Amino acid sequence: MFDEIIEVLQGQRDIVLATHILPDGDAIGSLLGLGLILRNAGKNIIATWGGRMEVPAQYAFLAGQEMLAAAGDIPREPGLIIALDCGSRERLGSVEKNFKHAQISINIDHHRNNSTFGTFNVVQPAYAATAQLVLELGHALNTEFSLDIAENLYTGLVTDTGRFQYSNTDASSFLAAAELIGYGVDPARIFRHIYENSSYERLRLAGLAFAKTVFDPASGFIYTTITKEDFAATGGSVEDTENLIDSLRAVAGVRVAAVLKETEGGLRISLRSTGVVDVGLIAGRKGGGGHKLAAGYNGRGSIEESLIDLKDEVASADNA
Repeated sequence: MFDEIIEVLQGQRDIVLATHILPDGDAIGSLLGLGLILRNAGKNIIATWGGRMEVPAQYAFLAGQEMLAAAGDIPREPGLIIALDCGSRERLGSVEKNFKHAQISINIDHHRNNSTFGTFNVVQPAYAATAQLVLELGHALNTEFSLDIAENLYTGLVTDTGRFQYSNTDASSFLAAAELIGYGVDPARIFRHIYENSSYERLRLAGLAFAKTVFDPASGFIYTTITKEDFAATGGSVEDTENLIDSLRAVAGVRVAAVLKETEGGLRISLRSTGVVDVGLIAGRKGGGGHKLAAGYNGRGSIEESLIDLKDEVASADNA
């Protein structure tokens, strides 16, 4: 699986790593984890993503953040750039142009609808997280895994499996977790950083969002909206909404949950499914992507217009 790209990596000294806009735990964990692996192999690493370069508070403990640079500070035409956890080149945001102009590009991902947009593509939809692919690449590179690398990869694994609760969790997920714990990872410590480290602003934003929740039992669709005014009123950030949608999905009778967020970069729509509806297909039709149970896309028009369109999609969906 990695034979071709190992040869490429060995021939490059300066490497740019990139992940998708508004990165989640798997994106950041894979980005920094691979960065540390390659830096230990003697490579010069710059890591980035499009949009605002701010690590969400729950991931501030992760090592390797000194490698991060704003998208505007990376080479316009990199010799080698690696995209991590991106289903399509468009998900790179402002880094897309750098990826497009790179001499060599590598795409490492686990999304089933990945558009294989790199010069070399390593895509494994059977894996619950891109972090698992990075772990295997580390083995292929004969990496000596440090605690810092292991914590990054464990973070990617634990977040993309929903704390090992989602249906994408399988035996390989637990085997990877066991291996990373063997390198010294303390699961309780990681849990506290990610899930018990909320700000008061995050709590206020969640309360406001829950108060605005609408549920239609007939279609099984539940949603809430978060406007720019809501962010301003509570002091919360887009990153503070990351796990809010899981509480909506947990309501009895729900088929699809959605959170529509007005951000500086436009309207972002996050989707979750309880299993009957394939939200990855819905997001894909809107230019986004993701998995059967978790996906997202950029809305077009106002919140109201996007809601009408999304309600129609959910009402007609029976695409398990």
